[in-house]
Amino acid sequence: MTKELFFKLFKVFSALALTLTTALGTTVGITPGKPIKATKQAYSYDNERLLIGGYNFDLNLVSDQQVAFVKEAGIDFLVTNVTDEFLDLCAEKGIGVIAKNYNAPAMYGHVSNAEPWFALNTQNYKDHPALWGDDLIDEPDSPSFDTLGAVCKHYYETAKGKIPYINLFPLYANAEQLGNEESIPLWKKIFFYNTDFSSPGVDRYKRHVSDYINKIDTDYISVDIYPLHLKRNDVGDIEKATYGLWLRNLDVLAEACRATDRDLWVITQAAGNTAGQEPGMRYADSPADIRWQAYAGLAFGAKAIIHACYAGGWWDRESHLIDAGGNRTATYYAVKKVDEELKSFAKIYGSYDNKGAYLLNDAFAAGAQYKYLTPVPDSFKPQIKSADPLLVGCFDAKDSGSKAFVFVNMHETRTNLPANFTLKVPGVTKITLYQGGKVTTFLNDGSCAVSLSNGEGVFITAK
Repeated sequence: MTKELFFKLFKVFSALALTLTTALGTTVGITPGKPIKATKQAYSYDNERLLIGGYNFDLNLVSDQQVAFVKEAGIDFLVTNVTDEFLDLCAEKGIGVIAKNYNAPAMYGHVSNAEPWFALNTQNYKDHPALWGDDLIDEPDSPSFDTLGAVCKHYYETAKGKIPYINLFPLYANAEQLGNEESIPLWKKIFFYNTDFSSPGVDRYKRHVSDYINKIDTDYISVDIYPLHLKRNDVGDIEKATYGLWLRNLDVLAEACRATDRDLWVITQAAGNTAGQEPGMRYADSPADIRWQAYAGLAFGAKAIIHACYAGGWWDRESHLIDAGGNRTATYYAVKKVDEELKSFAKIYGSYDNKGAYLLNDAFAAGAQYKYLTPVPDSFKPQIKSADPLLVGCFDAKDSGSKAFVFVNMHETRTNLPANFTLKVPGVTKITLYQGGKVTTFLNDGSCAVSLSNGEGVFITAK
């Protein structure tokens, strides 16, 4: 074989491998059926901007002051059980509510009591000025999707302007929870060993999400992912760690959203297990903890960031935003600080469409055990110089020629390392940074230098 022939064959096989890798990495179309282009609903609330939510309110604490705390934290809506008194107070404060067990009993896991939802009609549906919609089910399995698709269709026809809320499992759910098994042919395992595609967990999850978008017509996909852990290192010390498939989990969902015109909603970790417990999900009570998760979600186009838990739930109660005594915790003030920052660009962020996210210097990136992310077209990427690990979210304006980007420092938080980079967006003359609640504008050739502290992100527009 001549040298020239060898390189020609090498190029052919490389191109084929790249094509196969790109195809195999996708979620859309991995299961039989045609993905549903989402029907855009006209809701009773404004969903054209970034929304900030909170998960769970302790009804034992209902008072004017406690509901005022929700508003002060920068929270637009809550997903929670309700009483009429609570709904009235939320309406007074301008807080939306996606209610649990209000119009029908909320479900969990597998659909076994869908009848009350089908029994709803325009006469017996209970509405309220604070009501954004109803919590239908949390973390359903795949076999439930046919029924849930029918329930959602009936709900939208019955409760005009309201949302039937479904929240999906994260990627670390097991086969029994998801309701499916791995389906990876042997040849894939051989030729793509130690990649995204050899992982049964990733494969199961992609098929779970594919089934959802094939069978359920919601204009959003919601998920809860709790990536902040504690682990014991090689010398026996407890240290901060990050769930290795965090970014891939967000990527799978973001790809499905882009393909079917849906919004991504992310429930983030704003709490944790007992302080210092190992192994476990650690307290997420610093602005860096909250900010890091929020901006990672934004990089993949998240339109709602929902903090869990606000008050009461499944974590150590002292780690919630509000403790059992009704006191505001360090987590509350961390969330309040970050929410103020997010609100500074919530409206303009909503005017852009996400085109994907990618990693720079991924060998050093936390939350990126599997390096594969759905490829982003080069036309949407800026020019970047950096030696630090960065997550880069790319956006295009819905009604103009401008672009936008989200940059996230992906150093593991225990390192406390900053991330520095220079940015150049050819063809633009105005770069605007939304960072730390402040707005900075550069009028030049479309370039600037940026420094991100540990756990920090920035939203940038380029016109």
